[in-house]
Amino acid sequence: MTQQEFQHKYLPLAPQFYRRALALLGNAQDAEDAVQDTYLKLWNQSGRLEKMEQPEAFMHTVLRNVCLNMLRNRHITENELDIADKLPEEGDSIGRIEQQGTLRLLLNSLSPKARCIVTLRHLGDYSFKEMATLTGESESNIRMILSRARHFLREQYRALTK
Repeated sequence: MTQQEFQHKYLPLAPQFYRRALALLGNAQDAEDAVQDTYLKLWNQSGRLEKMEQPEAFMHTVLRNVCLNMLRNRHITENELDIADKLPEEGDSIGRIEQQGTLRLLLNSLSPKARCIVTLRHLGDYSFKEMATLTGESESNIRMILSRARHFLREQYRALTK
């Protein structure tokens, strides 16, 4: 496969890859890096891609693995995952700013996998089936992780706001 064939066939998937990486990682720069790393890995296996029946499924698996490796390898700091900033704003009241900070703190206290699933479901509006494909978890496991994460967030929020 030539470079032009590769670009013509697989580069149009970049926006879709970026959206999925952003949903998994919660950070635009990391999502861009993940997409670039994915394309580099795919280019190195371009001969293998030509022989596959469903190369897109393989490509999504590579992207998912790159994202999960990035999540495992990074150390979460308070400013790395600004999910609360993506919520619709209802004015700039002190209470709203305080609520965003509390939400950010609580989300950062979740495990990377739970944070990813909460982000995909509530901010990315992904279905359970799509989340299963992205994370490699079963739908029932995703439902359980999401349920436990919601329960944890609810309890922690109540404790902090008393």
